[in-house]
Amino acid sequence: MFKGLIFDMDGVLIDSMPSHTEALNVMCERYNSTHWGGDVSQFAGLGPDQVFAVLLPEQLAERGAESLNDEAEAIFRELYAPKAELMPGLAEFLDGIKTHGIKCSIGSSGCIENVSLTWEKCGLERWFEASVCANDVTHCKPSPEIFLTAAKRLGLQPEECIVFEDAVSGVEAAKAAGMKVVTITTTLPRERLEAAGADLIIDSFGEVNYEVLSNL
Repeated sequence: MFKGLIFDMDGVLIDSMPSHTEALNVMCERYNSTHWGGDVSQFAGLGPDQVFAVLLPEQLAERGAESLNDEAEAIFRELYAPKAELMPGLAEFLDGIKTHGIKCSIGSSGCIENVSLTWEKCGLERWFEASVCANDVTHCKPSPEIFLTAAKRLGLQPEECIVFEDAVSGVEAAKAAGMKVVTITTTLPRERLEAAGADLIIDSFGEVNYEVLSNL
């Protein structure tokens, strides 16, 4: 029986991908990059070193991933902060799940500033006991470290947790952690999530509840 849920943030808790796309557009225009095709889904769940190796390889060699990522994420927060809100149906889902005593944590590859912004703007303290982000771990997804750390902070065993994800690397990380994984089709098509090994694929949070999760 599951006792905890761990949620990726971008594309799962919040519909932030359009703002991430816009931020990367700004970065590429700023540095005259011709490597950007406009498809942010190719970077879902990846770390900044992998993203900028594709988008800004020259600047990555000169400045490093941390500096570029700090710049891009500052642009993102400026764009996203005025419109931050939870995914449709998520608040209602969380209200229902919490009546069963289920613990919740964020498990994001994003930086602490982005997670803190979402926590504050969306009032996540109402439902969440913990959060884990890139600043808390040595290895981001597809390493299982983020999800294993989240389970530990919830005081649970990995097999007692279910992960919510939208990216292939996130599915791989959850599986490596020994957890069931539910994917939502906000970023990738259903067939890619199915091929990655998701235990359940949903189009919205209105399709899932405590009983559905109990049967995974």
